[in-house]
Amino acid sequence: MKKFKFFALAALFGMSINAMATEVTVKYSANGVDYNVTYDGTTPVKAVVLGLTTGNTTATSVTIPATITPTGTGADENISDKEFEVKEIAADAFYLKSTLTTVTINGTKLTTVGGRAFQGTAITTITLPTSVTTIGQGAFKNTQLSSFTWAPTSNSTIADSAFVNTKLTSFTIPAKVTAIGADKGYVFAESANLATLTVAASSVLTTLKANIIKGTAITQLDLSPAAANLTQGNIADKAFSSEALQKVIFYTKSGSTITQNSNITTIADGWFEESYALQEVVFPTSVTTIEAKAFQNCVLTTLDLSKSTTAVTLANIFDLYG
Repeated sequence: MKKFKFFALAALFGMSINAMATEVTVKYSANGVDYNVTYDGTTPVKAVVLGLTTGNTTATSVTIPATITPTGTGADENISDKEFEVKEIAADAFYLKSTLTTVTINGTKLTTVGGRAFQGTAITTITLPTSVTTIGQGAFKNTQLSSFTWAPTSNSTIADSAFVNTKLTSFTIPAKVTAIGADKGYVFAESANLATLTVAASSVLTTLKANIIKGTAITQLDLSPAAANLTQGNIADKAFSSEALQKVIFYTKSGSTITQNSNITTIADGWFEESYALQEVVFPTSVTTIEAKAFQNCVLTTLDLSKSTTAVTLANIFDLYG
């Protein structure tokens, strides 16, 4: 009977209970922001930002603290006066909050920016803590974002459509980012002002999904900082699809020395499909095969094979351009 009463009360007060353990989540609000606060017995687990409180839906600015310490009448007795690290911004947390222009994130506890977390807001600039390792699908889509700072210290990922239709003019892919896109890609698509995409030195990037720069103003993409880690099986069809892209560089270079990067041996079908402005590709030294439709629907003028250390097979060269 007591166990039944506990679960009934938990449901009544908005608690969720981990089926395997004793973790309990309750809602708490502070400074115009709603949180889910999770504890295990007497031990704080985490706080998750849910979004603006009911009475604060037209806020123009929000500050996300490193920690919260619930107090007062709004705090459940199990969380009162305990410190909880704010580790996540939930999916849809600030979705379509069109009045929101300023977001400040304090500390280095946050690890996740959920899908569509800021989609449709009016934010123009944001700095993510180095602790963030996940940027969710559509997180900053359809925003006024023109300045973005992030330098994660652990391996990290950027999901599909994360920066679709922003005001960014340049973007640096941090060295610790392993994947640009998770499924369908379109990470920076339709950010029409985006002219420069830089891969940071010592990049661990392994994965590029489709259409990541489609609809941008990027004319050159230098992947050489990631050449030692990129793998051909993780580069999607139409990865380089673009109306503006003219040149792609794969090979690694240290001074005048060309360095072998052995992961990419084949330029696969579809990689450059619909790269309508593409004029030049500088291949990695390891390439031995260019598949038949690698450059379908292109106007390619230069294939630079001068860095190759072995003979390159062109699979039906007459199909290269579709």
